[in-house]
Amino acid sequence: MTGGGSHPAPKSRTPRPQAAGFSLVEIMVATAILGLLSVVIYTSLRIGVSSWQKGEEKVTEAQRVRAVVDLLRREIAGAYPYMVRADNRMTMAFEGGAHELSVVTTAGFVSSITPPVGMKAITILVSDDPVQNKRGLILREALPRAEEPFDADGMRTILLDTDVKEITFRYLFYDKGTTRRFQISDEEIWFNAWSGSAEKLEATDLPDVLASIGGAPDEESEGGAAPDEERLLKTFERYFRYRLPRAIEITLKMAGRDDSEITMSPIVVPIIGGMRLEYGR
Repeated sequence: MTGGGSHPAPKSRTPRPQAAGFSLVEIMVATAILGLLSVVIYTSLRIGVSSWQKGEEKVTEAQRVRAVVDLLRREIAGAYPYMVRADNRMTMAFEGGAHELSVVTTAGFVSSITPPVGMKAITILVSDDPVQNKRGLILREALPRAEEPFDADGMRTILLDTDVKEITFRYLFYDKGTTRRFQISDEEIWFNAWSGSAEKLEATDLPDVLASIGGAPDEESEGGAAPDEERLLKTFERYFRYRLPRAIEITLKMAGRDDSEITMSPIVVPIIGGMRLEYGR
């Protein structure tokens, strides 16, 4: 038809689907979960690293203590009955106290500047190192001399460990002949001193130990008069003058964390020279 055509009907528009997304609440929840997971992972990692560091520190500390113990074993096990002149008489160069030990040993020198020799005089104690101005376990060593072999002025001082706060020695006596002679029931006796000097022995607990084991009773026994304390002390003085102990017990007190102290288990070092060698009694 002219003059008026028909117009096509308008097409209806279908709404486009909106793009998918996260709401603000979802984002906040996801962020909180992610933060919580990060905290858990960081805490676990920190605990693991801290445990590993503590384990390494304990291993290092144990290795250091073992090195010190091995050195003490080597130094003491090589004790040799070296005779010197003191107070116009021959006596063994061995002075054992509760916290200090002086002996001649066949162990090699710890200091590298000293040439290798067969024997050396040593002193082990906890004291101040005059060179480093630190306190700890000290080893003094020098060539043995015929007189005053343990004079500190003539010995080289070596600081072994600053964590050792105290060292304690005990000395094993074992002699069936002496115990039977004085009717002592215990064949093995541990003393906190071992010296050929009666004055040094009287300053220790030797009289109390002898009295406690039945060697110095106040009353007479059936076999005759019991030995008095002075006679018994003189006997042990002569015995200590020419004999080494059968073994030496060492106890170390170490510095722990938070200014605490840890007492290590006692270490018993057999003395080969105290088994067989004997010089006139």
